[in-house]
Amino acid sequence: MTLLHRMALIALLLPAAFASVANAHQLDECVQSALVEVAPGEVLVWLNLSPGVEVAEQLIGLIDQNSDGSLTEQELQQYADLLLADLDLALDSESLHLRVDDTRLPELEELQSGWGVVQLKLSAPLPKMPAGEHLLRFENRHLPAVSVYLFNAAQPTSSQVSIAKQTRNENQSEGKIRFAYHPVVADEPTTALQPITVGIVIAIALSAWCVVRLRSLAGQPTTGLAKSST
Repeated sequence: MTLLHRMALIALLLPAAFASVANAHQLDECVQSALVEVAPGEVLVWLNLSPGVEVAEQLIGLIDQNSDGSLTEQELQQYADLLLADLDLALDSESLHLRVDDTRLPELEELQSGWGVVQLKLSAPLPKMPAGEHLLRFENRHLPAVSVYLFNAAQPTSSQVSIAKQTRNENQSEGKIRFAYHPVVADEPTTALQPITVGIVIAIALSAWCVVRLRSLAGQPTTGLAKSST
């Protein structure tokens, strides 16, 4: 499944999962759905913004910075950079640096109709983690006056990470994921090869000894070539 396909699927599933909340605010609220996945080396955040008809122009105005009535991917990228300032991500109280990996911008008319969804894929590299339990915290402070926030932890795709618990504050602008990290311990391949290496050395030594012994019994020199008689 491609990245955009996955983002599109998330855009469909998240509003459906929280339909009761979204429907209650679909006209005068901007629904911001965050899906957070913890991986061994990074944290992935899929953030979808779905403005209702009455607040769509407010979001459009933030994206359309030159006010020309059209939206471009470059403008969305600039808007995403501004949005990052309203997001916080931390592992065990240590701040992580979020970056924008991908974006998807609907048509202007689609946003104005209340059906458009602005999609952002964010990520943050993780520092080296010791094995055991850790706590990840995500906070969204973007457009608080007109927003409904949704937060959910994604099922990890790696067996090295297992979710123990997720918690949210009252309006879901902040979510915490308590998880366990099980790093893969590398084997020591050289140890397994040592007996084989020793056996090969012994076999070569025995073969050389046998050749020397046979030549000795046959009266042949063991090194060099026999000189011809003059």
